[in-house]
Amino acid sequence: MDGFGPDYPRTVWEVFGDYNGRRMALIKALTIDAKEFIRQCDPGELDKANLCLFGLPNGQWKIDLPPEKVPPDLPEPALGINFARDGMQEKDWLAYVAIHSDAWLLSLASYFGARCYFDKTDRYLLLISHVFKHDNANLKLALYSCLYVSNKLSNPVRKSNKNAIRLMLHSVCVGCRKCLFDMINDLPTVLEVVIQYAKHKQQAISLDQAVCFTC
Repeated sequence: MDGFGPDYPRTVWEVFGDYNGRRMALIKALTIDAKEFIRQCDPGELDKANLCLFGLPNGQWKIDLPPEKVPPDLPEPALGINFARDGMQEKDWLAYVAIHSDAWLLSLASYFGARCYFDKTDRYLLLISHVFKHDNANLKLALYSCLYVSNKLSNPVRKSNKNAIRLMLHSVCVGCRKCLFDMINDLPTVLEVVIQYAKHKQQAISLDQAVCFTC
């Protein structure tokens, strides 16, 4: 028993897929579905105190109470986001929730990354991805070595490159968690998307007003 539920991610690719699915859900809640999200976060409903915004791996979002289990199985999103709704401007409140959402996503990825054992298959795939991304001769040499070690090639690697291969394999193959967060860092944060969406929305409103004025 590893303490994981049956649907929890266990590989680099699964953890990244979980992160991106939840990220897209949170972005949707704070942009396209913002009106419905704001409606569900009514601070006047006392039976729904301490609401949380959850992003699900399938790209859906929900407003719900935190789990009652203590300690929880997974890191929890920020509590009580509904309390600040009416005390801030809408765009500022959405940005506030976005910041906490980014923190929650990273805490989940860190949790899964710490609990997962990334096996050799993940390391080979990560190594191959680095080769094509960087087109580096040393990385190609490391890939050649990795394939030879796994009996996928028959010719040995030159002994003169032994140390370089060892260092490259160590930095690329063992650094699976670093690769995971490199992939995460390549994506815009929830906050960045929310701010950009608000700017485009305001520009569109300004343009409509300008057209109406000239008419």
